[in-house]
Amino acid sequence: MARSLFALLFFASLHAQNVVSSVRIQANAPGAPFLVDGVTYTAPASFLWVQGSKHTLGAAPSELQMTKPVEYVFQNWADSTGLWNTNSPQITVAAHPLLTQYTVTYLVYNRFELAFHDAGAGRIEIGNSSFASNAATYFVTGADLTLRAFPSPGWIFTGWGSETAPFGATGRASTFIQFKLTAPMTVRPQFARARTARLRTNPAGLEVYVDGTPVRTPVDQDWAHLATYRLAAPSPQSDSGNRKWLFDRWSFGGGQNSAYTVNDHGDFTVAANFLRARTAIFETRPAGLRLSIEGRENWPVYIFDWAEGSTKTVAAPLEQLDATGRKWTFKEWSNGGTASQTVAVTGDIRWKAIYESQPRLTVESEPSALAVEIDGASCLTPCRVDRPAGSAVAIKAPSSIAISEASRLDLAVAPEPSIALSADRTVRLTYIRRHRLTTRVSPDEGGVVRTTPETDGFFDAGTWAVAAVTPNPGFRLKRWDADPRVYMSEPRALSATMERVPWTAGVRNAAGPETVAPGSRAAVVGLHLAAETRVAESHSPLPQTLGGVVVLWRDRLLPIVSVSPEEIQIVPPWDMPEGPQTLIVRRDGQPELAASATVASLAPGLFAHVHDHADGTVTLFATGVGRYDRPLLDGFAAPGLACAVEKIVALADGVEIAPESACASTTQTGVAVVRVRLSEAPRRLQLRVGEVFSNAIDLATGGR
Repeated sequence: MARSLFALLFFASLHAQNVVSSVRIQANAPGAPFLVDGVTYTAPASFLWVQGSKHTLGAAPSELQMTKPVEYVFQNWADSTGLWNTNSPQITVAAHPLLTQYTVTYLVYNRFELAFHDAGAGRIEIGNSSFASNAATYFVTGADLTLRAFPSPGWIFTGWGSETAPFGATGRASTFIQFKLTAPMTVRPQFARARTARLRTNPAGLEVYVDGTPVRTPVDQDWAHLATYRLAAPSPQSDSGNRKWLFDRWSFGGGQNSAYTVNDHGDFTVAANFLRARTAIFETRPAGLRLSIEGRENWPVYIFDWAEGSTKTVAAPLEQLDATGRKWTFKEWSNGGTASQTVAVTGDIRWKAIYESQPRLTVESEPSALAVEIDGASCLTPCRVDRPAGSAVAIKAPSSIAISEASRLDLAVAPEPSIALSADRTVRLTYIRRHRLTTRVSPDEGGVVRTTPETDGFFDAGTWAVAAVTPNPGFRLKRWDADPRVYMSEPRALSATMERVPWTAGVRNAAGPETVAPGSRAAVVGLHLAAETRVAESHSPLPQTLGGVVVLWRDRLLPIVSVSPEEIQIVPPWDMPEGPQTLIVRRDGQPELAASATVASLAPGLFAHVHDHADGTVTLFATGVGRYDRPLLDGFAAPGLACAVEKIVALADGVEIAPESACASTTQTGVAVVRVRLSEAPRRLQLRVGEVFSNAIDLATGGR
């Protein structure tokens, strides 16, 4: 190492001549001394040295001198390079720019002194060394010290005294302490002449506490004069005969946890006085109810140790609720006393407060937390009420509870409106969750939806509902927007789309009556029979197809007067026999439709239109009056005069009038023209053809 440092300094010196270097000299411990060129320093110092100049450094001795509170024992010198150190206290160094610092290292020792007030009063042990008189020694800074005090016979140790020690001043303290020495210290052990304290109890043999330490009496102890002791006694405690005792007071008048200062100059007696304890146990039936003992209810348990001869108060509330909210009424104490009593303690006590319950009505619901009324008062289930036996309790529960617009809870079974309570009873209200199945038919007039099961639209949650649509006349189901078999786990909606189809209610007289006659005007009535209203452009002959509609009888196309969605006017052939007949209606793009007709040879019908003439006659338009006196072709109007064969009579307000003429229309196929002369304007007109009457028309409401 020396050769390396020499080479480093040699080559560095080749590059610098007459260079001034800054050097710092210091010690490792604050206040530790060192010498620089014969001058003493106690704090770090800096110097400017010309490179190559020689200087002397010195340190304190390497052994303890035992003369000062703090002493420094030399260990070594080291420079700033970390490559060199020496254990020689006096060294000579040469200035160089690379050597910027020198540090002297010491071990620091602190003086520790023991100062006794009374020689021979006791001794102090420090580690393995024992001291009975004043002494001084040195320890390295940070040393862990353990001190033990041993009083001589007739003396007691009362404490450690030190202005700088990390523990209390004069006073009673532990005889054993440990601490870390960080500075010079003087410790003054305190000893005092002992006084004999005779500790006793009444009765004898019980236990007391002295400064928190349990002591079994009788016992004598050495106490220090003018020292203060904290005295207490366990209470209650048992003697050797297993009898319990309660602390009363100390012989000097103090109570529990009293401070006693030794002022006696001689021996003295301190006694703890006890009273015989009696056990008092209080219970309730049922268990767990409250009692008031000495005006307080919140006792953890009702078990007490009371002094014999004392007087106590106990009370049982006349009414109270248990932990479940049930009401209980006081009946009696087991000793036969009243609810509130004064107890004279002469022996052990065990009393029980006996209570009676009232019958309880419990109203539960599924789901819970539903509002119901009990005797007019609202509560949320589960509800509990206590009533005297025989009381009538009224219950009112909502029959239905809306959860949302499409969900609700329905009461499954309504409770009895009034319940007589003779014992505990539980009423359970069960509500069923139901969801709405909303159904719609498009268009609205297309049909009616019915469900299985039939309900008001709400179904039990978790069940199946099946929807079916009954089409109205003229409609049929086209599709459902979803499966009509629905699982009701939540509100659902179904829509049935209907489509229009031809429908017929049958064939009737075009003027109104139900029966039709050959060669007359007949009407197939229904819905959606044609796409639009069309009237034949030619009335003679009539077309056999109109607006994409044809009507057949026995595969024969019938003449058509007009078509509309609600009616098709036709003219049945002259050879159609009497009785029930079936006509077939066909419309482009629609299914074939059968229409029933009842045919009679005479089926008079009177149209509402009446034509007045200036000569006092009126013209009535009729159909179904039978054959004419000349044959007519199917679908053709009369080519000339053709009059009815059957006798026709007009009835004006019931008065028979013979028509002036009754002949087939030459412009309207299937229509008869009847001309009647009226002396005055009637209100009502009717025809009789043969023995068959037509419908009547009311001239007062129209027809002219």
